[in-house]
Amino acid sequence: MSTRVGKAILCIAALTLLSLSSVGSQGQEGKPKTDRHGFTPSDPMMTGTRDLNYDHLIVAGDRIGPAQVGGSIRDALKHLGNPNSAGRFYDNIGHQPDRVSYYFNAECIIVNWDDTGLDPKITEITVTCDKWRTSDGLQVGTAMSELSSHFSQYCPMQYTSKDHRFAIYTKQGIYFIGKNRNSPMYEIHVTPARDSFMPMCRD
Repeated sequence: MSTRVGKAILCIAALTLLSLSSVGSQGQEGKPKTDRHGFTPSDPMMTGTRDLNYDHLIVAGDRIGPAQVGGSIRDALKHLGNPNSAGRFYDNIGHQPDRVSYYFNAECIIVNWDDTGLDPKITEITVTCDKWRTSDGLQVGTAMSELSSHFSQYCPMQYTSKDHRFAIYTKQGIYFIGKNRNSPMYEIHVTPARDSFMPMCRD
């Protein structure tokens, strides 16, 4: 290999590294760069002193504890404190706002919100431990088979993914995840109430 060719290769390699570092500083596809916990500089964070005065009640279609569907993520932060990490789901087409998940490890709660506007709103809430429960006693650890006695109408879904998830959806704005129909539930989700099960199930 000639000296001239070798220098050309080194020059190309240097330019490639410079280009990659520039992309990294801007984030994926022009998105703001996140830190090692998934946060961007504009993400809402708690200010002031944390208010620990809240219940651990799950209310279908409405709230889990201090986090309310359709409510401000900033209001939830006043009670839950700052999250341990964040997950981000980008809309590659650019028509929808990014979806952000805040993970609160000690409270085993995940709060989803849309990254739009001055006061971002909560879209869905998930809990993964038994410190949260509904007024009729449903909590993580309850057998999936017990749900039929709590809901007269529901939509069962078996997922064929690696973890073989089994879900029970309701119109009331709450759904449950377990490994199968006989297992205990390991997640409870609160969403807005719905008029129809479509496209998941026929009404």
